[in-house]
Amino acid sequence: MYNLSKKIFLVVILLSSHIQSQSFGFGCFGFVGGFGGYSYQQYKPGYLNDRIRGFNAAVSGGTNQIISEFGTAQGYRLGINFFRAKFSGTFFTLKGYYELLSEHQSYTYSGTETEINSELNFNIKSWNVGFDFGIPITNLLSWKIIDGTLHFNSAKLIHKPNLDDNTRETKYENDAPEIGYSISTGFIFSVVENILSIEGTAGYKFFKIKQMTTFDNQIFLLRPEDSRLIEDDFIKAGGFSAVVQLNLGFPL
Repeated sequence: MYNLSKKIFLVVILLSSHIQSQSFGFGCFGFVGGFGGYSYQQYKPGYLNDRIRGFNAAVSGGTNQIISEFGTAQGYRLGINFFRAKFSGTFFTLKGYYELLSEHQSYTYSGTETEINSELNFNIKSWNVGFDFGIPITNLLSWKIIDGTLHFNSAKLIHKPNLDDNTRETKYENDAPEIGYSISTGFIFSVVENILSIEGTAGYKFFKIKQMTTFDNQIFLLRPEDSRLIEDDFIKAGGFSAVVQLNLGFPL
């Protein structure tokens, strides 16, 4: 890993020595670029929604959806454009960023003696490295033909079965980051050339979360009498994703 990092760094230095005069935007060619933005992610739960459907059927007899199913997360990303360089009417970007996505469901039902107010909080955090390749359309607008990213995903589910006195809080996590990837396309609108731009991207993210347990290896159960067998991945597939972000360049 260390030797690979040295090789990547050497390639970046060699590129900068040859194409510094052709720089298009951010990074090693005169600008260091940061960005932040809003992220929207659809995904396909497996085991998570199976447990929710079983709970709804048992508690309400299938007549009410006491807990809404999961499947849409929102959040933010913060990152760096290491460089964005222009080559004969095209541009190429290398970037890295951190992203946090979350979805929350609250639910209420009547227990044997009292009304129970509960909460489920699910989040996915990821460290990501990616690139994009595109063409300028006008002086203000560019098309990102392809945006490809490699994701290292970690997930956490917090179950609070009684919000009134916060007597319990159970955390479920995956054992290690799980790798996914995304393919997107989008547009970049330049507000101030080489300094400020707005970027919009839409595409599909491919990922799964295989298993999530507590620190003592307990699986997620909504009712004690639920089956303790894991029938499916916790999150079995990704889905449509969209991002709107602000890019800001800082001259060196």
